[in-house]
Amino acid sequence: MPGQRKEVRPLQETEPRQALLDQLLPLVGGEANVASTTRRGSRISMTLKDESLADPAALAALPFAATVSLRNGRLRLELTEQAYETRKKENWLMASKYDGLARIIIQNVGGKSNIISVAHCITRLRFKLKDESKANKEVLESTDGVIKVMQAGGQYQVVIGTHAKDVYEALAQLLDLDENEELEYQIVGSQEANPMSGRISDESPIGRGLLGHKVGETVTIDAPAGQMKFTILAVENA
Repeated sequence: MPGQRKEVRPLQETEPRQALLDQLLPLVGGEANVASTTRRGSRISMTLKDESLADPAALAALPFAATVSLRNGRLRLELTEQAYETRKKENWLMASKYDGLARIIIQNVGGKSNIISVAHCITRLRFKLKDESKANKEVLESTDGVIKVMQAGGQYQVVIGTHAKDVYEALAQLLDLDENEELEYQIVGSQEANPMSGRISDESPIGRGLLGHKVGETVTIDAPAGQMKFTILAVENA
């Protein structure tokens, strides 16, 4: 922000897992400006109440940041591959406050090996299980945070309430689910590039990797944060 200087302290090997969040919050307008935070793999996502309070340049300069994007109040920061592997090894990545509930749910739907797929709607988690007899409905319904359990249409539904999406995010991290998210990129010359606005350079790993591909093709790209997989949904020529 104009007229302000922000100093970022490098991560030290002895810092606790809260260190990542502690360094991010001052650069996004403080904890009061963060509506929600989720973490999946090497990506940390924040929904900001006022994105003008964030400092994308300072965020991108963090030693553990591979890429940063800020669009429509949604901040996404990808850890560098080295930072991600180090934090995962040391168990420093901050845990969602719903991780505990997510772990109980996984255990009582028969464990990871019993889960074929899981999705969510506004109020509930919708599981497809290999064997519903392995689920423990009684334990689930007595768990704080679970309203009730329903079995319908081949689905094992765990009703959570309005926090269903947050619990799903925690589940997705624990189950290592793929994140299917639609992104729109405009590939431009290096002088016009602005990753914060979705304009990426044709010289960047993602820009180079996407060029020349057609709708329907799936592309795997080696990016600074690790391998990323894209499916081309649409192509428009300016």
